[in-house]
Amino acid sequence: MDLRLLFLLFVLSIQAFHISAQERIHVNEFQKGNEHFDAGRHQEAVVAYTAALSLDSMMSEIYVNRGLAQMELKNYRAALKDFDQALLMDRSNKNNFKNRAVARLKLKQYPEALTDFNEAIALEPNDGALYYERALYHVIAGESKNAIADLNESIRLSPTAKALLERGKVKAKLNDMHGAISDFTEAIARNSKLTEAYFERGSAYNDLGYGLEAEEDFTQTVVLSPGKADAFYNRALLKYARNDANGSLQDLNKFIALNKKRPEAYFNRGLAYKKLNKNTEALADLNKAISLKPKQADFLRHRGEVKIALKSFVEGEKDFTHALSIQPKNAEAFLGRGYCRVMLKNKVGGCADLNKAYSLGAKQAAQLINFNKCQ
Repeated sequence: MDLRLLFLLFVLSIQAFHISAQERIHVNEFQKGNEHFDAGRHQEAVVAYTAALSLDSMMSEIYVNRGLAQMELKNYRAALKDFDQALLMDRSNKNNFKNRAVARLKLKQYPEALTDFNEAIALEPNDGALYYERALYHVIAGESKNAIADLNESIRLSPTAKALLERGKVKAKLNDMHGAISDFTEAIARNSKLTEAYFERGSAYNDLGYGLEAEEDFTQTVVLSPGKADAFYNRALLKYARNDANGSLQDLNKFIALNKKRPEAYFNRGLAYKKLNKNTEALADLNKAISLKPKQADFLRHRGEVKIALKSFVEGEKDFTHALSIQPKNAEAFLGRGYCRVMLKNKVGGCADLNKAYSLGAKQAAQLINFNKCQ
């Protein structure tokens, strides 16, 4: 055989070996990226996908997967660049448009996101998931009717629990509570572990005044998701409304353990303590609520009432006066201040406040007016 031919064959075999080895490394890095992604190691996935792209930058799937990993890391601009690149290479894949639309939503590029959703649906008009995703855009844009239309189509094509949940939430915003409850109930029928559906249905029941049904749903919410603080808070208010102060107190303790910065939680726990005649504990909670939200008349008024119970009339008068500076027509504040002033031997000032309270609708002031012989 000609030596030159042998040499050429040798060179070609070396090149084939080199290409094969490079391809193996490329495939290995891509697979490593997928394994990291599936295990939730998104930063490691980005590193592996980047290594794969350094060996082959013409594979659109790698850009897609790296973009998805960047989305999980909340690196939305980096994700957008990857989805842009994937679309430069393949505009026939609906998911490339959908992925870029979601990234654009995160970046508040709303018109561009809508354009991408429309492109995706044009490519696959029978994909219910695409209508669901576009509905989320309409929700963010405040376009409730368009959101309902897309969710109707999504549910017609693919009736998923999450689409029913989202449609229920939009109906609730439109004050169609019965329609919302129907959707939440169907969502639960399809996925009995869908915590948010129980919570949202409980909220809708509460808005309709169905306290027991609401309480049951909030209970199921915390069974499925013990860290759902708002479910404890809402259930606490319902328990308080039906005179279960101890139950309300327990739920508010759980809420505050999860969220220590909500002044209304301390206020309502203070009311529960007050109802149980635990005035020292009530005072501590009302102090905390006022420290977090100083200009709330009801907080001050209730603290004034606790101070009356503790026979601290001077301090009580100050709280009622402060409350009235914020809310000048607060009948209960005039009533409380009038009582404090009478107890402090200021009959003229006390009677003036009691008469004002009565004129504003505090009918219980009448007994004090008569007892103190106010003119």
